[in-house]
Amino acid sequence: MPKKFLQKAINPAHKGYCSPMSKSTCTPRRKALAKRLKKGGDLYHGKKR
Repeated sequence: MPKKFLQKAINPAHKGYCSPMSKSTCTPRRKALAKRLKKGGDLYHGKKR
């Protein structure tokens, strides 16, 4: 998998579209990506224990 495979998926102008996830702007595809990027998701790169 290339290093920048999420480059096209994440648009900085859309920041906050899924906060909270019940917003109408949070489409099912955005919600799925947001869940993967949250803590506990498989794409989360925060501090490890």
